Amino acid sequence: MPTGAVTTVASDIYRAIRTDFVRTYKKTYEGLEARLGGVMAFGKPSDKLTEYYGYFESAPYAERWDYGDDIPEKTFKSKAFNVTNYRFARRVKWLEDDRDDEQLRDLPAQAATTGEHFAIIPEIARYEILTASASLLAVIPNAPDGVAIASATDGDSADRYGISGGNIITGGGVTSAQLIITDIFAAIVRMLQFQDTEGQPLWNTNVLDKGLTIEYGVANEEVFGRALRQLRQVETAGTAGTDLAAAAVTNFVKDYGLSINAVPTQRISDNDWWISINNPPVPTTFEQVRRPLRERTAYGADNNSDYVRTTGNEYVQWDARLGFGVGPAYSIVKVNN
Repeated sequence: MPTGAVTTVASDIYRAIRTDFVRTYKKTYEGLEARLGGVMAFGKPSDKLTEYYGYFESAPYAERWDYGDDIPEKTFKSKAFNVTNYRFARRVKWLEDDRDDEQLRDLPAQAATTGEHFAIIPEIARYEILTASASLLAVIPNAPDGVAIASATDGDSADRYGISGGNIITGGGVTSAQLIITDIFAAIVRMLQFQDTEGQPLWNTNVLDKGLTIEYGVANEEVFGRALRQLRQVETAGTAGTDLAAAAVTNFVKDYGLSINAVPTQRISDNDWWISINNPPVPTTFEQVRRPLRERTAYGADNNSDYVRTTGNEYVQWDARLGFGVGPAYSIVKVNN
């Protein structure tokens, strides 16, 4: 008996499958990189089942060397973590007889949709990591310090990045643009308070010149739109009996010189949101590619597939081997509402 779902399709449109699929996949993937390229690395090469990564923690800083004392000595540590590749695949199948008899004329569009789905796997993976909800991924990977991408403490139960609360702040909610703007600056302050493993400032203030990416639930697009699209806010309330229109006003976000990339997504379903420094030394999330996406087909009168001859089912399928990991999380803050 035939196995799996069988799609009824037309008989004269198969030559268009590959052309439409490749074009659609490339367009979708490039669009994804344009939106998330500042906070996620795409296409890191992989040549084995599991890739191992590592980095050094901060090197020691100089100390005063008093006369009569031996020169101060201190070592530093390294961190290692790994990312395993998994297979991702989809087959679209139909009956050979249907290919002979029917004329639906929409298989290329459906095949292109499948291509789009492969192209957005990195996006799905990123938001499963941010929301700690695995579905496509086998497990949610931890950051190299042994805890989730957002955490108040590190794997040793110490304040993450040397600051109480780590890379999570409590937000004021999403009911007004002013609350969003206040939390943007609270998150910026938190990142600028991060310390390296030697207790020194992790970031220079000029890191903000790289720009920021804010990811939030699309249901909150209106309030984020008002906050991020340069809504003029009242800076100083008027005194009693004074018309607020006469109060001093300023454009907080613009005046501060911030460049913000807004990424609304339905993959965040609550009021939590995330703010990241663009293009950090190490990305917070990344995709590695063991085997790029490939297409295989089995259909047509001259087909030599035993499966097709035995079942009468023809198909086109795609598969890839990919892995997804989390780097150091010091360039991202979760605003917890």
